[in-house]
Amino acid sequence: MNFKNAPQMPFSGLVQSLSQAGLERVTLLANHVLSAEPEATRRLQAHVGHALHVHLDDWPRHLPRGAELLFLITPAGLLEAVAADDAAVALAPTLHVHLDASNPLALVGALARGPLVATQVAGPGALASDINWIIAHVRWDIEADLERWVGPSVAMALVTAGHFASSAVQQAASTLGALIGKRQ
Repeated sequence: MNFKNAPQMPFSGLVQSLSQAGLERVTLLANHVLSAEPEATRRLQAHVGHALHVHLDDWPRHLPRGAELLFLITPAGLLEAVAADDAAVALAPTLHVHLDASNPLALVGALARGPLVATQVAGPGALASDINWIIAHVRWDIEADLERWVGPSVAMALVTAGHFASSAVQQAASTLGALIGKRQ
């Protein structure tokens, strides 16, 4: 079979659809975490209409690139995902948040565990200050959310198992990365 002339699979369309769905879930999760901390939403309300552009720096070349992470701050002090070509974004003062995404699994694990993730924030001073405060102080209390559904003892067991699984996956990814690095 001649693959040069074969029709292209709609893989990029699938990745784009999955990226959009993922962006919607990230927005819902971010707003859930923000709304649990009244000080965070109060600080963001001072910046209604500003845009936040989250850059996933050093994304691995072998993984499909996801959607742009671009948000507008709403009057409720929450985030609304927007397209990069949205007219409101073109006019909004923009804050840029850079995250090291060279190891996406490690990034997700660090975000789930709650320690500070290495970030660089650049943009309007007051907004940058408030975003830095949010990054330093706001955490997702996974165990508290689980407790509402399954009770405290099961929630603690699930969180412990999740930490163990996260560590195992990160170790496997690190080992795999080292092996791939040796081959190149």
